[in-house]
Amino acid sequence: MKIKEDQLLDKELLKEIDRIDKADLIVGIPSFNNAGTIGHVVKAVSAGLGKHFSEYSSVIINSDGGSKDGTGDVVASTDFDLQTLMVKHRLHP
Repeated sequence: MKIKEDQLLDKELLKEIDRIDKADLIVGIPSFNNAGTIGHVVKAVSAGLGKHFSEYSSVIINSDGGSKDGTGDVVASTDFDLQTLMVKHRLHP
């Protein structure tokens, strides 16, 4: 069975991917109920990319597994210079 792209990624995420168009570096940060620590992790990744790979365009993708503690809100409100995408997983039993 072939799965269509739009079944895996929601339409808002596909729009964000189209908007970014291309990136030299992509860093994925998986999370699940990590509101207390995720802001520091995102800032540290952003700082490292800025310090060591500033000549490249970078995107940080937070792939969240359905957090209920506001992890996604913390990522969205974290102040840094790189582009960020929020990927929310459908949870399957």
